[in-house]
Amino acid sequence: MDPFPINSTQFHDKLQHAELLVKEGRLAQAEIVVEGLVSVQPANHVLYCKLAAICLMQSKLNEAIYHYKSAIACNDKVPDSHWYLGSAYRQAGDLRAAADCCREALILDPADPLRHYEYGNLLMQMGCLDDAIAAQIQAIDLKHDFPEAYNNLGNYMRQKGDLIAAISCYHKALEFNPAFLDVHNNLGNTLHAVGDYCGAIRSYEQALRQDPGAVDVHFNLGNSLRQKGDIKGAIAAYKKVIELTTGFPEVYNNLANAYEILGEFSSAAESYLAALDIDQRHILSIRNFACIAKGKDYERLKQLISAAIYHMPELILDLDFVETVASLGGEFAAEILQCKELCDA
Repeated sequence: MDPFPINSTQFHDKLQHAELLVKEGRLAQAEIVVEGLVSVQPANHVLYCKLAAICLMQSKLNEAIYHYKSAIACNDKVPDSHWYLGSAYRQAGDLRAAADCCREALILDPADPLRHYEYGNLLMQMGCLDDAIAAQIQAIDLKHDFPEAYNNLGNYMRQKGDLIAAISCYHKALEFNPAFLDVHNNLGNTLHAVGDYCGAIRSYEQALRQDPGAVDVHFNLGNSLRQKGDIKGAIAAYKKVIELTTGFPEVYNNLANAYEILGEFSSAAESYLAALDIDQRHILSIRNFACIAKGKDYERLKQLISAAIYHMPELILDLDFVETVASLGGEFAAEILQCKELCDA
């Protein structure tokens, strides 16, 4: 006879004690208590799930997977057990096993829109684009006011190359959540991609009303303003990025591009150098800098090119890069060609 029958007061007291230990963060002690209950109730799938969850909180993935499997062995008709086993597999990096578990959970309970949504995210992580799209559509069919699913569906349609469908999804998401910053930014990126720079700018500005400190949005706004021809506005947006963050060579490169358009070549050179101070392997900045350095003795640029080749010898096999090198003078080009010969040897 079990010392703690499942309906006994003593059993429930032990279970409540374990739950209290979890709330207090005493996970190892809680694990011991639940293990004790499992030893006397070995067919109780709920206990195995609780034990697995406690193991997950301690990042003990193998143990969690083992306990979820034990729960399923006790009762394979409980969708939560399959779903949480899938979550554990996903954390362990076994995405295929995770997907199999999620599918089983959805077969048992196909009416949960959030799980279709999360399953779609998993499929996208696995590179299964069409299946991910289908999962997001299923989530929306079950819950029509689901802005997160519309946003993800928009992202997936954009990756598929259907930009018009993506734009439609983003607009639908904003119907249900007009303050969804990521959607405004994603919509702006897609409008930019189809050449609607005015629409993109409006979307970015709306996103910045939600979060004035959104670095990526300021950067994207600068790009659309530059394409629209508002160069001074673009420079202001890029400077805002620099004010908000560090370590972003692309913004210095694009700021330099904007200065070039205005004919402010000294400022452009300074910005290219700033990009290269952050990342001396930022080849686009090296090439762009070289284009405005032709005929001038930019020793700093030559040093940067030499350093880039030291780190990435394959660059000297890149014709565009070799053209950049050639623009800096025959003697310097000869030095680089010697490096190429050594690389070929």
